[in-house]
Amino acid sequence: MSHILSQKPAALAASGRNAVFLSRNWHLMDDDDDIIVIEESICLPPSPVRRSAPLREIEILDEPGPSTSGSILDKHVKLPSTSDSYSNFNKLLELEQLIARAKANSVNKRSPKLGLGGSDNDDCAIMVQENIPADDVLAVQEKTVPLAEEPEVPVKKKRRKEPSEAKLQKERERKLKAIEREKNASINSRCEHYMYCHVPRLVFDTFTDTELNTRMEFLQRNLQEQLICDEQRNDMQIVWYRKCIDVEETDSGITKREYEALQHVFAVVISADSFKELVKSKTLEDFVTSQKLSYSLPNPTLVIIIFGKQSRNLFDLSISLFEYYRTQLNYVDNAKEFAIYLAQISRALAKLEKPSSKQDRLIVDVEKGIKDGAPEELIEDWWDKMLAVIARMHDAHRRAIMAKYPNPILASKRFSEMGYANAVKELSELRSESGRRLGPVMAHRLFMILTDLTGRETVA
Repeated sequence: MSHILSQKPAALAASGRNAVFLSRNWHLMDDDDDIIVIEESICLPPSPVRRSAPLREIEILDEPGPSTSGSILDKHVKLPSTSDSYSNFNKLLELEQLIARAKANSVNKRSPKLGLGGSDNDDCAIMVQENIPADDVLAVQEKTVPLAEEPEVPVKKKRRKEPSEAKLQKERERKLKAIEREKNASINSRCEHYMYCHVPRLVFDTFTDTELNTRMEFLQRNLQEQLICDEQRNDMQIVWYRKCIDVEETDSGITKREYEALQHVFAVVISADSFKELVKSKTLEDFVTSQKLSYSLPNPTLVIIIFGKQSRNLFDLSISLFEYYRTQLNYVDNAKEFAIYLAQISRALAKLEKPSSKQDRLIVDVEKGIKDGAPEELIEDWWDKMLAVIARMHDAHRRAIMAKYPNPILASKRFSEMGYANAVKELSELRSESGRRLGPVMAHRLFMILTDLTGRETVA
């Protein structure tokens, strides 16, 4: 027959797992396979809280006290039946939870660290720390083992893109503009920095303090690099070179070409006593001729620098030397004047390049008049071009004059007969389309141009 359980709750200890199973309906089977159902009202006491918790075997590491291994409840121990027993049961559950937490913390602190080096074994280390079985850890390690590295395929270097024609043209224009700017600076603002004065060592050794004063003078003008002492030459000639810049176009592009150009002016330094000897012996002309022939450029200008006091009796001689031989005489009393004179020549030669570059330009650039036509048309065209070159003549006044006096020849005769006062008064009252008067100043200028008999009256 089936065994009837007691009316109090029973604890079934599982031999393998030491776990207690509680259920709202207890199902027990005996040898006769008869099932006895025990109602909830019989098994559990009346309580609002229907709660049961498993009782497990708890082991606390490094804690004193008896072990809780084995069955929790003895077979001969009677279960409590009062309300105090249930309060003790709840306290036992709380104690069990605290002990479980302490055990978990102790396991985490004392768990050995496996030597899973590298980022690939991080997941396995985490599994070990979480008390995952070793088989699962090994499975993860097998999955995370990297495959054999594939041989590196050489990456082809990108071919450098050749610059296009537009970029080359832009770069060529940029270089050309830079060279043109430097070329303009060598003529305008920085012209003195492109003029070099070459003085032989013999000049500095012959006349005392000339080197010191000359270098100080050029240093004050910020031209110390433009004064060069020639150690190789043994003559007394001082020469000047200009640094020139030109543009050269080659197959590779635009390049800058720098070269030195010898100037047409040079100087010879002698003492006052030596100059007197040349004058007395009447060999001055031969000396000038020999010096000019020894110069590289044809027909140069020679400057004779004389150290000493100036002689008043050589005025006619200096005029004849300049007229026939293009030679100038200059006296200097001391080394300071000598240095200043060399700096002045350098400055004059540097600034001479600017006006010489404008010699090929037209003085007046106007449109040409008509060649074929009636006489009245030719006269009117000539009269219009003549009024256009008069200084401070406005276009409105020019049109008013041509409308009032279409023939300048007849106007000249009329103004000569009227006289200066009446003609100037009439011209000054002439008004343009906007009502602006010509004025007495422009009337005076126009009267003098039209009534001039010698042809020397200034038009422009």
